[in-house]
Amino acid sequence: MKKYFVKLVLILMILLLVPATSALSGKKKRSGSQSWRSPESIMISKAVGEKRWLLGRIKGNSQVITVKLEPLTNPETGYQMETSTNKFGYYAFSNKGQGRPSNYKLVIYRGNTIVKQVSLKGIRSGGRVPDIKLNY
Repeated sequence: MKKYFVKLVLILMILLLVPATSALSGKKKRSGSQSWRSPESIMISKAVGEKRWLLGRIKGNSQVITVKLEPLTNPETGYQMETSTNKFGYYAFSNKGQGRPSNYKLVIYRGNTIVKQVSLKGIRSGGRVPDIKLNY
């Protein structure tokens, strides 16, 4: 009887140490709050370290691209923020208490030249900008 009990305890300990996986896909299960997010989105949110205000992706030639956030009304004197894409083309801006994203535009640079300007009308705080495709 003692042998069976020891074996049962060992099996239970092993099962507790093995990560929970989906039987069909072999992927780790995520909590309810993370189930709808892509791995790239989770990675960027963790890297930013704050609640993300805006997230987007630029598809191009797998180069790092500079993205600048400027206000629609007065780009010279208003709040501006600059970031660059990661190797997957994702970028994120964190919440700095600057209002809604729809009051801003994205200016995309390649080197020092402006490649594209994108309005953020209709984008909510914590939202995602539709993918931007660059052809150059």
